[in-house]
Amino acid sequence: MDFSAVLIGETQTISLGANAKLQAAKFAICLGIGLLLGIVALLYFRKSSHAERFVTDLFATLCLGGGYIACLEIVFGGKFELYGLTSYLLGTVVVPAIYAKVKRIIAKRQADLKD
Repeated sequence: MDFSAVLIGETQTISLGANAKLQAAKFAICLGIGLLLGIVALLYFRKSSHAERFVTDLFATLCLGGGYIACLEIVFGGKFELYGLTSYLLGTVVVPAIYAKVKRIIAKRQADLKD
């Protein structure tokens, strides 16, 4: 895969080797795992009693931590990579962020209907 860039009259060609393709594939896999576990992160929004809340928060935290450890061990072979952590965190944040945004929009529309 080649990219060309023009820098002040000069054309530079940047070649992405197998390492960049492998990194992109690992990024996509970790992002996908993060998105799947982002659904588990929705448990943090659950309203319940203190004991149930403790259990669901503990379960969600263990699932998210276990998912990252599994991603680290399986995809990255036990080596810490910053782009792996970034992609995993991005994936786990997307689903709850969308949920919170939709919840705010619905609450705002319901408040507007009452007025």
